[in-house]
Amino acid sequence: MTAEELRKVSGGVIGHFTPKEMVIDLAVDALKGAVGSNLIGMKIPANKFIVGAYLKNLDDALAGSGATMGITVGSDAILSGASLSDVKGKGKAVIATAPVYETAEAEVKLVVGTAALTAGKLTIGVIYA
Repeated sequence: MTAEELRKVSGGVIGHFTPKEMVIDLAVDALKGAVGSNLIGMKIPANKFIVGAYLKNLDDALAGSGATMGITVGSDAILSGASLSDVKGKGKAVIATAPVYETAEAEVKLVVGTAALTAGKLTIGVIYA
């Protein structure tokens, strides 16, 4: 829907939010937990507003002493600075304060800092409309 078409809408629901998530098993694919900006094999379609992202663990085996995590979509940081203690056992979620618009299909990356993630399963999710 173009900006002009959006201006003509009055009342009702224009669209809906779509969560897209995937699970990374670090025992199977350790490279996705390496320090750096790691492609995880998930893409967001073109012409979407990214409204949030989340990280959560699936077990208490998530490990990586001092590791920090974030999510980028294309070149935009959506979630940053989550520590292992923020995620382990309770999940970490963030909603962007201002949506980011992606004009082209964009790769989702797990950004790992300080130390590698070495074990466990991590769910990475992006919410878009």
